[in-house]
Amino acid sequence: MRKIELRNIPLLTILLVATLLLVAQFPAWGRALIYERPAILQGELWRLPGCNLVHYSTAHLCWNLLPLLVFGCWLEINSRTIFGILLLLAPLTNGALLLRPDIIYFAGASGFVVAVVTGLCLAKLTSSPHKGPWLLLLLLMTGKIGYELLTARAIFAPGHRPVLPLSHLLGLLSAVMVVILFRLFAGKTSRY
Repeated sequence: MRKIELRNIPLLTILLVATLLLVAQFPAWGRALIYERPAILQGELWRLPGCNLVHYSTAHLCWNLLPLLVFGCWLEINSRTIFGILLLLAPLTNGALLLRPDIIYFAGASGFVVAVVTGLCLAKLTSSPHKGPWLLLLLLMTGKIGYELLTARAIFAPGHRPVLPLSHLLGLLSAVMVVILFRLFAGKTSRY
């Protein structure tokens, strides 16, 4: 019988997915966690990480949950360190939304999902002999973000408010930064 190693179980991803599902069941929690600019400026800083746990609808939740489950598990099994750092950076990228006074409310995990997918693509581009699929996925995601920036329209969750490609762009940039720094400090021989 083969022994299951704890490092091969994506605990953070499973915990995050369970938390997303739990918050979706309790609307009062969502109201307390959603990004609400005036409340944050009055000191309710828990809303910066909390807003990633809140979604406007079941469809909005599913569009974030499914790729998070697939790519989050994949990245975490390959590098819990990169996954964990991206998870810790999510509130900081949400904090950057404070630079946009026109954004009063925000909810969703899509910026973090973009960070996870980008992190996995970049890690695989530097470690996998099969670079084509990872490069294609990275280019498609970058194109999606570009389209959203130009049109202010979401591709995967149309009709959800507000469409905030800035969070997607910040997720992508945070993953690029984390993977580059990880690669520089951990060395080329480290396991992703």
